[in-house]
Amino acid sequence: DLASLADNSPTFAALRMVPLVADVKADLVIGNNNAITQVAFDAAGKGDLGDLSAGGISLPIGKFHLGGTYDDASSELKIDDLTIDGDHTRAKAAGSFLVKREGSVVHGIAGTLEARALYFDSPALFAQPVTFSGLVISAAYDRDAKSLNLSRVALTGGQLAFDMSGTVDFSGDGTPGLALKASIAQLPVRELVKYWPLRAAPGARDWIDRSVPTGIIGPLKFVTNAAPGVLDKGILPEDALSLTFPFGNVTASYIKGMTPITEARGTGTLTGDTFDGTVPTANIGMLPLTNGTIHIPNLHLVAAPGYIHGHVEGGMPEILTLINEDPSTIRNASASIRQKWAAAPRSMSISPYRCCEICRSNNSSSA
Repeated sequence: DLASLADNSPTFAALRMVPLVADVKADLVIGNNNAITQVAFDAAGKGDLGDLSAGGISLPIGKFHLGGTYDDASSELKIDDLTIDGDHTRAKAAGSFLVKREGSVVHGIAGTLEARALYFDSPALFAQPVTFSGLVISAAYDRDAKSLNLSRVALTGGQLAFDMSGTVDFSGDGTPGLALKASIAQLPVRELVKYWPLRAAPGARDWIDRSVPTGIIGPLKFVTNAAPGVLDKGILPEDALSLTFPFGNVTASYIKGMTPITEARGTGTLTGDTFDGTVPTANIGMLPLTNGTIHIPNLHLVAAPGYIHGHVEGGMPEILTLINEDPSTIRNASASIRQKWAAAPRSMSISPYRCCEICRSNNSSSA
C-alpha cells in the first residue's frame, strides 16, 4: 500500500498522492562488495491516482502494470512498460532515466518518458472524456537546487498540439516559481474547450464555452515569469504572464439578448491582471463592425468592468433595431424615429454616443 508508506516515514510523503495497492517482485544481482548492482522489478495493482480529499481530483485506476530495470554501473533506470487500464483512465508508457547520486544519496534524476493512447474520463478534470494520442516529457530534477528543468513537454490529441519548456523553482515556501514558454497550434475554438481542464482559468473557459460556438484560434503563445510565491498573491503582476493569440471567423455572444458578433477576426493579449483585444473586422447581424477594441483591467476583481469600443456602419433601420435590443441602454425607440430614419443612406456611420444625441434631439424618452 503505497499511500500508507507516507504515514510511517516522511521520506515517502510524496506517495500520499498515490493511493495504490500493488504486488511487487524484484530480481537482484549482488556484486563482489555485497552491493546491489542490478535490479529487475515488476509491479501490478490497482487503486487511485491523485487527491482523495474533499474537492480533490483523483483518477480511478482499474489495474496497472509497471516493469523495468536499474543498472548501478550506468545509473540508468529504464521503464520498459507502464500500462494503466481502467474504465476511467488508460495509458501506455515507457522511458529511460539517469540517476545522479553519491553513494546512497540521490541528488537528481533526468530522462524522457513517452506515453501513447491516453484516455481520461473524470468529470472533475474534463467536461467530457478525452483521448490524447501522445505525450512526451523530457525533464531533469535537481534535488539540491530544488528545481525542475523541462526540456520539452509535448501533448497531442485530436487537433490539439501543445508544446512547453522551461523551469519550475521549488526553492520557496509557497507556490513554485514558473519560468515557462508554451504554445498551442491553431485549432477550432470548440476543440480547445474540449481539452481545456475545468479548473484551469475556469472563468475564461466557462465564458468561451458558453459564448463562442464557432471560430478558429491560435497559435497561442504563453510565457510565464513568476518567482516562487507570486502565484499565492491575489493580483498577478503584469510581467508574470503573457498570453497572445490571433482568432478568426469567430461567432460570439458578447451580451445576452444582443445579436451575436459573427465572422470576427483579431488578436487577444493577456498580461498578468489585464486583457486587451483588437477586432479589426466583424459583423453584427447585417451591420459591419470595424476598429473594435476590448480592454479589461483588474481581472482579479469579481465581475471586473470592461471597455468595448467599435465602429458600425449601415442603414438606420438596422442600427436602431440593434440598439433597441434588450438589454441595450437605448430601448423602445419610438415608431416616429424609426420611420424618420427608414430612408437614411446605408453608408451612414454611427456610434452609441451619436445614437443618444439623435434620440435626445427628437425628445425620445429612451434617451
